[in-house]
Amino acid sequence: MTDLRIDLALAADGDGLPTEADFRRWVGAAIGDRRPAAEVSIRVVAAPEMRSLNKRWRGKDRPTNVLAFPAELPDSLP
Repeated sequence: MTDLRIDLALAADGDGLPTEADFRRWVGAAIGDRRPAAEVSIRVVAAPEMRSLNKRWRGKDRPTNVLAFPAELPDSLP
């Protein structure tokens, strides 16, 4: 079993948002036993913030459903 750490920030309001348990289950299923430990940061935002982030990081002036960024890992990790 993977030692899983999730940093979850819900910056959007509204009914129907997934719960922390939902995110934990989804991330756990995606990682499975592929790593002994994992850390994932998730931020759920409303459309205006997503549009701003998408414009800043991808140069596209519209909202998107997902932005993903790689981690800067030390060379000592496999």
